[in-house]
Amino acid sequence: MQPTVADITLKDKIHFAISDIEDEKILESIYTLINYTNSQKENSTVDNEQLLILKEREANYLAGQQKGFTPEEIDSKIKGKYGF
Repeated sequence: MQPTVADITLKDKIHFAISDIEDEKILESIYTLINYTNSQKENSTVDNEQLLILKEREANYLAGQQKGFTPEEIDSKIKGKYGF
């Protein structure tokens, strides 16, 4: 039985698109991208809990609920508080 459009996931779409590619350079590029993405996950020093916190902070910042600081503002605050 042929899957319906609703049944096809993004992974399936990618798989089908890649299976039709004959150009070796394009395939190597795709492979490099996938390997790079996977190696970034493996080499990450941020665990899932920390990642969730960062994503929540980002959402708050983008919604205007949290202020960000420039490096200069942070330096000034640290120097003012600790005298460095």
